[in-house]
Amino acid sequence: MKIILYLSNFNTIGGVERFALNFYKRFPDTQILYDNGNPEIGEKLIRNKKYTCDVFISASAWGYSAFDNINAKIYVQMIHADYRNVIENWKFKYIKHPKKDLKK
Repeated sequence: MKIILYLSNFNTIGGVERFALNFYKRFPDTQILYDNGNPEIGEKLIRNKKYTCDVFISASAWGYSAFDNINAKIYVQMIHADYRNVIENWKFKYIKHPKKDLKK
């Protein structure tokens, strides 16, 4: 099974980055794509390229969305926090992507 894990911004430290590194250690055949950053693992997303996989996990709630670059059997959109409690005070609008397969 081919898995692509995508982070728009792969920062040096953070919860999503730690998740990506641990996921990669557990499933080393996973292809990690990112749009910005300079991680030790992964590949920079080419925005006009199409990628194919069985499972696509988008681990970014903001930044560039790679859903249109990916052809997958299953799409998962993940955020690492529950923003419902703080969203009223943030300039952040979380939009569920229509390709997303899992409900919650």
